[in-house]
Amino acid sequence: MFGAAIISYGTNTGYSGTYFVQGYGTNSSAITEFDVDAATSGFYNVDLSYSSANGTTILDLYLNGPLLETVSLSGIANANTWTDKTVSVFLIAGINRIAYGAISNGTSNGVALDYINVTPGSGTITSYEVSSSQYTLGGTAVAQTNSSAQVEPR
Repeated sequence: MFGAAIISYGTNTGYSGTYFVQGYGTNSSAITEFDVDAATSGFYNVDLSYSSANGTTILDLYLNGPLLETVSLSGIANANTWTDKTVSVFLIAGINRIAYGAISNGTSNGVALDYINVTPGSGTITSYEVSSSQYTLGGTAVAQTNSSAQVEPR
């Protein structure tokens, strides 16, 4: 956790364990990180358990450092109600860091995070190839062909 994100047991009920994370007000510094050990490279579903009694909330989702996408979390009945938001991500084999961060415009206000659950998912890997002579190389770059090369999305 970084910035304004804090561990709390507050007055909320219904969360899974002893504590949850809050502090996602209008402060854009709140970030909660989860380290996940993926057995193999591939697509995984990440279920975030959260509570958002102040209406729809928006968080940034980071994967291994860079911003991956912005996630919209639907508002729920009250602070004692928890629900899940599922996103599909491509994880590399080994340790991956998944982080949820507040948005600076205040749209992250009032959200509380409970846990993530990561399960195998499915998806399509799209590869791109440059084959036009209009693309030129510079410096010491050399064009090569390797039909057995494996491409993993970043």
